[in-house]
Amino acid sequence: MPNFSERNNLRTTNIPIVIRNDAEYSFRMWLISLAKLVGLNVRTILNIICQCTYQGEDGNWGDEFRENEAKEKLGNTAWYYVYDVVESLYNCIANASKKQEYESEINAYFQTNGYGWKFENGQVLFRGNEIEEQAFTNAVQSLSTNQTAQSELKLALDDLSKRPIADTTGTVQHAMAAMECFCRQKFGGTTSTLGDIIQNNRSSFTPPLDKALEKLWGFASNHGRHVLNGGAATEEEAEFVLNMCSSLILYLSKSLP
Repeated sequence: MPNFSERNNLRTTNIPIVIRNDAEYSFRMWLISLAKLVGLNVRTILNIICQCTYQGEDGNWGDEFRENEAKEKLGNTAWYYVYDVVESLYNCIANASKKQEYESEINAYFQTNGYGWKFENGQVLFRGNEIEEQAFTNAVQSLSTNQTAQSELKLALDDLSKRPIADTTGTVQHAMAAMECFCRQKFGGTTSTLGDIIQNNRSSFTPPLDKALEKLWGFASNHGRHVLNGGAATEEEAEFVLNMCSSLILYLSKSLP
């Protein structure tokens, strides 16, 4: 049953994102409590933490000692291993409703504490602000008849979510591939590049949108497809390309016949 804040729609979910390449100590301790709440025993929790953080168990103690050991090991490990633990705990939950509860609670924690992550289908994924998230979700839905473009857009997000280092080159490549595949479906031409499509269909792009899209294509060529040494896109640049492609796909899917 929903609690008071849920029933009355009082939960704050638009907290600015302030945490991404980190996992605060308070979250680590809360995660252990959540795992117990959804039915995992302390032995299982400790075993998962040890596996994900590449540490051995100290000994065969009782549950109180095991829980303290779990807290100590999770509390002192590298931040990115904590998210490995988040995913692995989910995979150990057998009950479907408990899985859903676990996912919902993780997302609620991320949203209300300014974490730049979301939890979907057992994976911790990159999360933008509320407007960016909605644009990405709507863009994916708009590509329901173009499975290749839809898959490319999802892969772009997967690459941006990789840690400890995001695959920014992959993000740029996949985001622009989604854009190109979408435009091929709209304008025809199975081998046309995005640059060719823009050049041959300028009347379909409201100026200066055509120029902006050409510049984005040029950026992707230099920082995603033909990367020189030291020329890979930064995480901020890759996020921008993904957000732009999501927004453009959504806009063009509505404006083009």
